[in-house]
Amino acid sequence: MQGHGEARSYRDPTSRTPSLGAYSRYPHPSQVRLARNQAHAGYCLVILREHVTDMGHLTTDQLRGFWDDAERAGRAIDSVYSPRKIDYLVMGHRMPHLHAHVFPQHSHDDPKRDVDIADGPVLPSADDLRGGVHALRRAWSAIATGPAER
Repeated sequence: MQGHGEARSYRDPTSRTPSLGAYSRYPHPSQVRLARNQAHAGYCLVILREHVTDMGHLTTDQLRGFWDDAERAGRAIDSVYSPRKIDYLVMGHRMPHLHAHVFPQHSHDDPKRDVDIADGPVLPSADDLRGGVHALRRAWSAIATGPAER
């Protein structure tokens, strides 16, 4: 039986949205997916590839890699969708697998309203989702990450 901190490979069997992919000179610990619900255009999930339920179970390097991926996803979202702010949420009570919600707040969103990842739903067509993924993938590839690349 695996303990909470033990790593095993993770695949999201429920996702119907292609991964943005990770294109750089070093391996990325996470996959980034455009959420199916696009009530907040650009909303993505950064999902750790290894099964870990809590950030406290990661090494310093793993944690740094996970947050580097989340930050890079936020910069890609900013480049493509130009939100006024991006929120980074890590919860995990419904899905006990480490992941971050990278949640853009746009100018038409009420800044006094609590963030709700269940807003909508707004379910774009498969072609629109693919277009969003391709635009984010191009932005992701153009963004340098890590101290050696900045």
